[in-house]
Amino acid sequence: MMERRGEERRGGEGLFILV
Repeated sequence: MMERRGEERRGGEGLFILV
């Protein structure tokens, strides 16, 4: 959901949300 979207939008910061 938001985790995958943040990954595509920020890329680096999105990884932080996934972890």
